[in-house]
Formats: sequence, C-alpha cells, structure tokens
Amino acid sequence: MEKIEKHVKEVFPACVAGHTLEIKHDDGIYRHICCSKNGSPVHRFNITTWPGFLAITGDMGAYVFERTEDMFKFFRRDDLSINAGYWAEKCAAVDNRSGIQEFSDDSFCAAVAEYMAEYHPDFTDEDDDINCLEDLVKKYTSGVGSLYEAEKALTEMIDDGFMDSEGYSLIRSSYEYTYRFLWCLFAIVWTIQKYDQINKDS
Repeated sequence: MEKIEKHVKEVFPACVAGHTLEIKHDDGIYRHICCSKNGSPVHRFNITTWPGFLAITGDMGAYVFERTEDMFKFFRRDDLSINAGYWAEKCAAVDNRSGIQEFSDDSFCAAVAEYMAEYHPDFTDEDDDINCLEDLVKKYTSGVGSLYEAEKALTEMIDDGFMDSEGYSLIRSSYEYTYRFLWCLFAIVWTIQKYDQINKDS
C-alpha cells in the first residue's frame, strides 16, 4: 500500500466518526444518500447512483464512476479497503479542485535516487564537494517542490551527462493519487457497508 493511501485509511475513520446516513431516495439502483454528522458541512458527502453510474459529491470533491449496472456491487467490500488503480480507470468525470493524481516531490526524489543507484552506483568525485552518490542526488533534487522544478532538475542531470533523455520518464512515475480521491474512495466503501447494514437490520 502506498504511503498516502495508508495515511488516508488511518485518518478516515476519525473523519466520519459520528456520521450517519440519510437515505433520501432508495429505489433499486436509483439511490441518493447523504452522509454527515448532524448536518455539518465538515466531511459531508452525497452518494447518488443510477444505472451504470455512481457519483460522490461534497466537502472532499466530486467524482463520477462508470462501470456496471449497479455500482454498489462494483465498490462493495467486506473490509475498509480500496483498489485505487483500477477504480481510477473507471472515473468518468472529476471536478477541477479534486483531481485524481498530483505530482509528488517525494516520489520524484525517490525515483531519481533509484535511477542513480542503478546507473551510477560507484560514483565518487574527490575534487568536488560531492563525494558520494547520496550527495549527487541531493545536488539535483534538493529544493524540488513542483513539477517545473523537477523538469529543470532532470534537464540539468541530462546536460551534465548523468542521465539520457529517457530520464524524463521519471516524471510519469512521480505522480500519486490525491488525498481527496483516496478519501472519497474510502467514503464510498464505508457508505455501502453502512447501507448494507441498515438493510440487513430492517
């Protein structure tokens, strides 16, 4: 499990502590469920389903998924677990503020370190302040906090002969799922579990 997903899974239960389901509409696969803590807007969200689609909207963003006739069957889990990679492929729409993935400077720095360890494992330069591979990686990655700075660092590494142009592919591997996206996935699973429990008890 990726670091960000593990973090979201750990904090999610506290976010929905005290949340209840208000079932506004429930007619087969046509559903509208509002989840909140006494109507508070904090971490409030709505889940709406219709044939082939599920939408989650609210405080943490908006996403629409498309896959099967009944999307509750698609997202249903026995435990609080998600399949971010597969489910992201089924995301048909997302609002501008939420996003599915974003550039991660931590992932970028780790990718550069892995690349350099593979292609320059024995690097030393006694005539410079950089005298080991770790120092070399820090030279290019320290201060990288944005996609622009990452691209600039890669260009410098290529110009200095430490990487070929294929090194730009490291950018593609430096994206992580956003906190909001992962949070909403856990919210969908959690809601379906609560919904199933209500139907079981009724």
